[in-house]
Parts: sequence; structure tokens; C-alpha cells
Amino acid sequence: MIEYLNLIWIRVVQLLGTFKDSPEMLWFLIPLMVTMIAMEFYFGRFCQETLGWQSAVENNFTLLFVALDMLRHLFYSNVSEIVQYKLRLSIALFVVAVAIFLILMEYFRVISEKFAYLISSHFVINLTAVFIVILVYSESPIDLPALIVVFAFISFFMVLAKWVHFMIPKFIDAERLKLDRLEKRLTNVKDAPLKGDEYGIIKDVEVVSVGKKKAVVAAPPEWIGGEVNVILTKEPPLGKDEHD
Repeated sequence: MIEYLNLIWIRVVQLLGTFKDSPEMLWFLIPLMVTMIAMEFYFGRFCQETLGWQSAVENNFTLLFVALDMLRHLFYSNVSEIVQYKLRLSIALFVVAVAIFLILMEYFRVISEKFAYLISSHFVINLTAVFIVILVYSESPIDLPALIVVFAFISFFMVLAKWVHFMIPKFIDAERLKLDRLEKRLTNVKDAPLKGDEYGIIKDVEVVSVGKKKAVVAAPPEWIGGEVNVILTKEPPLGKDEHD
């Protein structure tokens, strides 16, 4: 057990020594890390913001470009151990395949929005890219102790990011919160005629756009007038799920 822990410590030293042995990788690792930290502070502060499909696709292009750089590095490297070279090449090719797959899935919106935003966030993509680059560039053998060290570092930074999100004071846009509550009450159109409830909100209709104290909704097919402005007569109450 002690010998195995010593081996893990050796892998930690070897992986951290990659910054000294291959300083050229810092030219793109530093921007990745700065972007990752800055975006974590941003989304920690503005918790109502969402990633967006465009940003998700852009993040996966970043992962693709990082993987292509790893292939360039392997092409010019002098790795004497053929097994280790093949392992590094397989990792780089696998990352290329995953990046292309995610780009296509998100470009055509095949996967769900929530899942896409989760796996393609700045933090997930940049953190994964940083440690894969360190693993491929390093002189450390890619074995179980090295993988344990990498996953331990990734887990540590994920916990640290959660702590940062918890500690940063939140900025809440009250007007946007009201409109989000309104959108939850306005769902897909089912029946006609349109009829507002006591809050001036028409139920079972599709939201086209929302503005200050009103929403533009799409009317049912049998409604000849087309789009309709719905004016809020008073503030709708918060539901249980909306207090969270």
C-alpha cells in the first residue's frame, strides 16, 4: 500500500513537472485556465444566465483545436516507448472524435438542451482539456496511478468550483424572474377561446415574446386575430418550485 501511494506521488510530481518540461503548452493552457476561472466567477455571480447553444458549440470547437494540437505534438515528439506513444495517440484521436460528435449533436440539437449545457460548459470543456493536455505532454507513463491523479485533480477543481458558486454574491434580475414565472404559466396552445385568469394570464398558449408586464402569445389556429398581447393585471403568486 505504501509503495503504491509512493508511486501515485511520483506521478503527481511527473505531471506537475510537465509545465517545466514542455513550456510551449502554456501558450494555450493559460488562456484555457483564465477563461475557465473567469467564466466560473461570471456564472457564479449571474446565476440566472444560461450557456446557450452557440457557446456550447464554440466550447467543443475549443476542445477539438486542443486535440489537434496534441496530435501535432505527438507527430513531432520522440517517444521511445511505442506502447505509451500509441496510448497518447489514442487519447488524442478519441478527444477529436468526441469533440466532433458533440459539435454535430449540438449543431443539429439532437440532444437535450440541459444535457448539452452540462457537458459543454466552459468549466467542463476547459478543465478536461487542461488535464488531457498535461497527460499527453508529460513524461509520466499513462497507467492507473497517473489516471487516479488526473481524476483526483479534476474532482478537486469541480468541488472548488461549487464552493466558488456558493460563496459569490448572486445578482438576481427581478424583472427577468417575473418573466420567467410568466413563461412557466404560458404553455403550448390546446383549446380556444382565449380567456385570462384573475391575474390577466392566458393559460395553455405558446409564448412568442415577453416584455415588461406583458407577453405576446400565439393564439390557437381557430383564433383569426393572430398574436395577442396579454397584460398582467397583478403579479402572479410564486409557486413552491419558484421559491428555490
